[in-house]
Amino acid sequence: MLKRLYTFLLLTGVFIFSLLYGIYAYKEFHDPVKITSQQTFIIGPNTSYQALGAFLKKKKIISDVYAFYLMGVLYGYTNKLKRGEYAIRPTDSPQMLVEKIARGLSYRRKITFPEGLTVHQIKQRLMENKHLRGEVTVNIEEGDLFPATYDFKHKDTRDGIVLRMRQKMYSDLTKLWQNRAHGLPYKTMREALILASIIEKEAVTNDERATIASVYVNRLKKRMRLQADPTVSYALSKGTGVLGRKLLRVDYKFEHPYNTYRNAGLPPGPICCPGYASIKAALKPAQTNYFYFVAKPDNRGHVFSEKFDDHKKHIRNRRKNP
Repeated sequence: MLKRLYTFLLLTGVFIFSLLYGIYAYKEFHDPVKITSQQTFIIGPNTSYQALGAFLKKKKIISDVYAFYLMGVLYGYTNKLKRGEYAIRPTDSPQMLVEKIARGLSYRRKITFPEGLTVHQIKQRLMENKHLRGEVTVNIEEGDLFPATYDFKHKDTRDGIVLRMRQKMYSDLTKLWQNRAHGLPYKTMREALILASIIEKEAVTNDERATIASVYVNRLKKRMRLQADPTVSYALSKGTGVLGRKLLRVDYKFEHPYNTYRNAGLPPGPICCPGYASIKAALKPAQTNYFYFVAKPDNRGHVFSEKFDDHKKHIRNRRKNP
């Protein structure tokens, strides 16, 4: 009789302990983790569920590896881990994290390319990002890549991002080209892209892009040289877009196909990768009679002129107030 009582008490104790531990494990698995900021980590191809638990314990994301393992078994997560980089936020629970890993919902990183970068500069940014892999092997020309913010997964390829940038550029360019203004002095999308790249390098504020475009359009129609300083800088920098100094008077005499002070018409190709606003300005320029512009003394925009005499006055004012 006493033996039966001991057995009953033992089984009851085991049952109560199991019940209480199960409740504790469930709570540990579903309550928000005790971290103060987002953390990211990488799951390799051979990472086991036990190894994941040990790692999370070491990072103080979970407090009990046994509870973590128990709930993983009950939910059927132990053989479902997918490789990749994952993030856990302070508001997430261990269950939410493991669900992400089981479904392969890996962390999306971002890389930003501002308007006006050259292809050379974009390649540099891609190579500097250690979460990407591979070289840039895609054949691309200046102006091919659309500047924007792109998301990607850990160990995505650099070529993959380049292809997305190129597709985005020509998708947007094609749509804008189809709604272009009548009577533009260029016949192809590539020529419009060339002018857009010059506008991108000249514009200081968004609201002046269409006016700058009108100056160049007016000049092209009159067969005047564009005389765009950024084309000289591009030529002198050998296509890198990084000159590192102001232009000198002698620079304007530099013999180069891209020097629009020496050559009439558009340069042979774009001088950077322009953004949407500059492409739109090139295809829908303002209607003006302006042929000249010069930077304001405060460098917060440009002063536009119809006549050369007025333009010279603005240049003199600029030199008096450098």
